[in-house]
Amino acid sequence: MDNLLSRARPAVDALAGLSEDQLYSALGARLRAITRAPEGSERFDMQLNDALESYGPVDELRAIGSKFFARWKQAAYNLMCGSDPDDAAARSEVRNAFGLGKEALVATLAAALTVHLGLAAGLAAVVAMLAYRLFFRPGYEATCEYWKEKL
Repeated sequence: MDNLLSRARPAVDALAGLSEDQLYSALGARLRAITRAPEGSERFDMQLNDALESYGPVDELRAIGSKFFARWKQAAYNLMCGSDPDDAAARSEVRNAFGLGKEALVATLAAALTVHLGLAAGLAAVVAMLAYRLFFRPGYEATCEYWKEKL
């Protein structure tokens, strides 16, 4: 997992400056790119071969990204905050990342989504950043409580 964290960190740093709408649009564009050619989707810093607009209107990309995130947020919540014993290691890794800074926490969640749920790394980085932006609070327990309320 350490290797995944080191690979996820630069991607998370690059996503940190994007707004929520930009993250949804980036997620939609990455989904479209994967349907065209899945090469590169194993990279957290997945690069689009063309300009964002070549994947469709930005409003459409944002809607696609939003719908995809809506489907994955429950799985991400269950991984991080659930009680399944198979996910205990992932929960522990994410819990330990609290207090290490936003980028470390998001990179840990992205790596966990990839390893434990099989989400393509190029999508996991954006899903993790959106989850952080929408649900995370200063402490692990507070995050899970708040996130559960929003599901």
